[in-house]
Amino acid sequence: MTSSGLSLSQRFFTDCVEPIIAKQFPNLQFAAALIGDGSEVLGFDTSMSTDHDWGPRLQVFLSEQEFAAVAPVLMTALDKQLPETFDGWSVRFGDHDRPSRNNATGAFGSDHGVELYTVAAWARDHLALTDFLRLTTADWLGCPEQSLLEATAGAVFRDDQGDAGFGVACRQGPLNGRRSAPARKEGGVEVQAAVARQRQHPRRQDQAIRGHHHHFRRRLPERCM
Repeated sequence: MTSSGLSLSQRFFTDCVEPIIAKQFPNLQFAAALIGDGSEVLGFDTSMSTDHDWGPRLQVFLSEQEFAAVAPVLMTALDKQLPETFDGWSVRFGDHDRPSRNNATGAFGSDHGVELYTVAAWARDHLALTDFLRLTTADWLGCPEQSLLEATAGAVFRDDQGDAGFGVACRQGPLNGRRSAPARKEGGVEVQAAVARQRQHPRRQDQAIRGHHHHFRRRLPERCM
């Protein structure tokens, strides 16, 4: 059994990625998470999982307004300042789903595990949703349940103010109107608890995606609170 990939990525964000962002853009509002495909997102990773597409990784979500100007500068800083290894794992590794270096699409990748997105671009690439904030009944019914699970599993490491990253899904920020502290302060507990729940109750993953059009609407705003 290898160490949890979710926990590895959370530590990678806290120890390496977040300080680089703070140095390059001290006032930047953003979100950081590990969602999408991958056994570690579901908490089902084992030593066998490390044979491909494996290493510390996460997504950083920027606002639509700032993405074009911030993404290429931030990615260049990450390219130069990220370590070669973290906790014994290579920071630079192959991943067939990684986006290209083209900020015009709202998605920006490199040869390491940090990917930059707008929420709309992530929803387009992973959920095949072209208008994330105006979903019709047909959109929900046409979205595969396993794709919705990619969006509701994993963990959010940080979400500032609710107006960058996952906050976009809340339209106008946290539903309770309060500003939330960065999730990283409790990130280690949150990640470990999520992994423990998933491993103790694997059948709940199937139960969670039944009636997914209600579940998915609920989970994203909760992460912004």
